[in-house]
Amino acid sequence: MNIVAIDYSMATQSIDIFLSGCNADPKCQDCHNPESWDFNCGKDWKQWIFEINNNMRKFGPMIKRIFILGGEPLDQEPEPFSFFIEAMKEYHKELWLFTRYELDDIDPKTRKVFDYIKTGRYL
Repeated sequence: MNIVAIDYSMATQSIDIFLSGCNADPKCQDCHNPESWDFNCGKDWKQWIFEINNNMRKFGPMIKRIFILGGEPLDQEPEPFSFFIEAMKEYHKELWLFTRYELDDIDPKTRKVFDYIKTGRYL
């Protein structure tokens, strides 16, 4: 599982983590992040952990939430995605998921992991 980019938003007090890969067919019209469609773009998520840890140490009190976006986060291989999400939970921040899937299409175990889930195709 790869991460394309990480942003820090003081407007939302969040760290925004963009996962690569999207299986949507057709893709969402006017997708905000078409460069993330390829599962091979970016770097392996484990290569980002050092940067995430450093920034959480430096800016932790200013960061209230972790946004997981894509690509499409729920198109990831289940095992690495699960390990990654567990690692993010260690920061004890609100965990948000942005997905094109509808709530009923998301595994109940996955739904329980997140504090907030934004569902539906990008419009």
